[in-house]
Amino acid sequence: MLSFLWNFMLIINIILILVMIFLERKEPVYIFAWMFLLLFIPYIGFILYLIFGNGPRFRKRKNFHIKKKWDDLYTTYMTKQQEQIEIYEGKEEIYKSLMMFNLNANKSFFTTKNHVKIYTNGKDKYYDLFADLRQATDTIHILYYIFRTDEIGKQLISILEKKAEEGVEVRVVYDDIGSLHTSLSSFQNLIEKGGKVFPFFPSKLKILGPNINYRNHRKIVVIDGIIGYTGGMNIGIEYESRDPKLSPWRDTHIRLEGESVEMLQIRFLQDFGYASHEEIDDANLKEKFKKFFPKKDWSHLRDQYVQIVSSGPDTRGEELKNAFIKMIYTAKQSIDIQTPYFVPDSAFLEAIKTASLSKVRVRLMVPRKNDNRYVDRIISSYVKELLEVGVEIYQYEGFIHAKTMTIDDCVTTIGTANLDIRSFQLNFEVNAFIYNSTTSKDMTAIFESDIQNSHRVTLEDEANKKWYVRVEESIFRLFSLVM
Repeated sequence: MLSFLWNFMLIINIILILVMIFLERKEPVYIFAWMFLLLFIPYIGFILYLIFGNGPRFRKRKNFHIKKKWDDLYTTYMTKQQEQIEIYEGKEEIYKSLMMFNLNANKSFFTTKNHVKIYTNGKDKYYDLFADLRQATDTIHILYYIFRTDEIGKQLISILEKKAEEGVEVRVVYDDIGSLHTSLSSFQNLIEKGGKVFPFFPSKLKILGPNINYRNHRKIVVIDGIIGYTGGMNIGIEYESRDPKLSPWRDTHIRLEGESVEMLQIRFLQDFGYASHEEIDDANLKEKFKKFFPKKDWSHLRDQYVQIVSSGPDTRGEELKNAFIKMIYTAKQSIDIQTPYFVPDSAFLEAIKTASLSKVRVRLMVPRKNDNRYVDRIISSYVKELLEVGVEIYQYEGFIHAKTMTIDDCVTTIGTANLDIRSFQLNFEVNAFIYNSTTSKDMTAIFESDIQNSHRVTLEDEANKKWYVRVEESIFRLFSLVM
């Protein structure tokens, strides 16, 4: 009987491998990792595949009306956008190719009139966010990967309830896995007052749901269609460094005003459509768009050029990863990277090494205190090969959760995407690409300030690693391809 079950499981697993090869056409290194699990530890491998290896085909899901509207807008303005980039002149002109790449690969409009405010701690971000929410008059749209119902979360929900009572349209989406301990009942009063709240890919089984591998990791707030927030911070007290296990907590978030907010609004509405299955009647579509995309004169804003780039399993490819790689190859003098999770695929890793060997100064900052031993070992497995090609590696004394990259003091990206395979291939992510020397120099100054609270890793540190650490690094790095 045991022999029959073993052989039956092997046959099932072989079928799964053939599906990956001939139907899904995944990368060879990804397939080999799954082959190892499915053939040598078939029962465990099969369970892991059910959790991490499959999910819905998003392109076949019925989309929100906003999707068609967006496609129509894109078709109408594509040529105009290309011409606008071609005639663009400024200190950052050499980065036209990156602008054009994001336009063509991601349908990311190039916006010129924006104001960007940077936050490096949760206290300042929440203060401004809550103040903006209290001033809302028409619509409030909120999407978070983690929405805790702690002190910060309860304060936010209270504000939303009050705005809903005032007649403001409130829409909230939270990821069902990221917000594992948050239930819809926490928003019951808000819903009763007219707010619309939906978990993204909910499952009664939670961690065993069919969509566990696809997580909406985005953080988006859009207020009245004119103010937007995005970046690394979710909703919870830890973002104010109030979690003793992960303090000090360092993060980066931005507040946007201007043309780029429209792009965040489109992204939110698409995700809201997935979560709610709600459609707008054609008769009401025009009226809704007036609220979602109010006409406003932004001529008073100075030129801060911004593109909003998103990626996820509902798109054609790994748009954000490819944009990051394009950014790395575009750099001439310097690259500064901050990320809590550095688990690159081969293409991204080679881009970093190539840049460093080309005498571009590459500085990478990761946490010294990570929230996951598994991830910590994977990150440290890359240290030696990066140091050997000249990359400077800093471990922040605390937990750095920022997801940023700055090149040449001219271009910066700030958003939700980590530099790991999960963010590249599986998560729903969004980043702002900012073409502005003032903003980029501010980010460089922030990086150098963080260095003062960091340990610079050396080859001597690498040589002093314990033998069991090296063993864990090798094993965990292999499994990083599938988890």
